Amino acid sequence: KAFDHELKQSYAFTVVATDSNDSTKKATKSFTVNSIDVNDNAPIFGSKGLLTSSVQENTTGTVIYVSDAKDNDVSKEFNTIAYTLDGVDKSYFAIDANTGKVTLSKAFDHELQQSYAFTVVATDSNDSTKKATQSFTVNSIDVNDNAPVFTGGASKDLTLNEGATEIYTAAA
Repeated sequence: KAFDHELKQSYAFTVVATDSNDSTKKATKSFTVNSIDVNDNAPIFGSKGLLTSSVQENTTGTVIYVSDAKDNDVSKEFNTIAYTLDGVDKSYFAIDANTGKVTLSKAFDHELQQSYAFTVVATDSNDSTKKATQSFTVNSIDVNDNAPVFTGGASKDLTLNEGATEIYTAAA
């Protein structure tokens, strides 16, 4: 069976040699074998599936997500993770490469787009082929940030027939 440093760092055993002609004659020797950690684990996220959140439009600096990825390698040399963003809407977000904290860096405009998607990529700092991803969707919460606008013009001359009950229908 192969050693797994993450499960057990050392193994102790004793070898007993017995004289085949006289079982009372024995020699014993104890051994300890220490395993050496290797970079054999990729990062993994604790949260599974697509994560969602909602953020009010026109706000920046809001913390959207803090990564819960970890690398099960025991030694610091092999369990350091670097974080990046991927996805079509990644330009709206910033990520701290060391902590995986994602913040909103560009304000949403709910009238233009109602949801934004990105992926957090956790990469083993010592082996870029070892990585994990976590997908995220952020929904924009609309705020009352637009004044009404007349679509047919702000003023209009009207001619009314005597007894008319409707003067003008405004569309905004």
